[in-house]
Amino acid sequence: MGGVDRVAAARTMSMWAVALLPLALYLLWIGVMHLRRRPTLVSGSRDILAVFLAAFGAVALGPMELFMPEAAAVRFGPLAWLQLVILYVLNVALVVLIMRPRAVLYNMTREQARTALARVLEQLGAPAVWAGDTLAVPAWELEVRLDQSGILRQVQLISVGPRTSYEGWVRLREALRHEIRGTVAERDRRAAILVAIAAALLLLSAAVIAFDPRAVADALREKLRW
Repeated sequence: MGGVDRVAAARTMSMWAVALLPLALYLLWIGVMHLRRRPTLVSGSRDILAVFLAAFGAVALGPMELFMPEAAAVRFGPLAWLQLVILYVLNVALVVLIMRPRAVLYNMTREQARTALARVLEQLGAPAVWAGDTLAVPAWELEVRLDQSGILRQVQLISVGPRTSYEGWVRLREALRHEIRGTVAERDRRAAILVAIAAALLLLSAAVIAFDPRAVADALREKLRW
């Protein structure tokens, strides 16, 4: 009985070692973005896609495993998992499609973002009005709110207002992306914590997989009903 328990525990640990890899890579990416000497602009769709990819491993071992129809798993084997993955992808696509236009500035403060936006609009000759942290560009049918949250230097540009010109949004976003290429930013040393956590997770996962690769293969076959 003890041997069976040890095998089950080894397989569970192996699955979590694989499942945590996307999260570790995401944390590493975020940490590196904040440790660079230049800000980085990422579109909202890419940012949310990265979040969903990072969470996929935990979702697969949690909700997907919980709601997996056992009869379908026995009958269709790996194809049952394929259907759940497709459903997950469709949900991600739905979130991306219904969310308001958004962009994320890594390693940049709200004040720096305001200054960069003011320079961009001045260069493009587009009159703009500030109301607190909200920027209105009437000629482009565009209103943008600056939102800074969390402990890291990270600013979100979120489109607000009843109407948003997609052409105006893309024009502003790409002009801002070009503007910040020459900006030198201070490294956010707090991001080193994320890098350390990511490195620990990667090393732990690699150690578990390298210690017993057969358990990893058996666990994958068991989950996929291969």
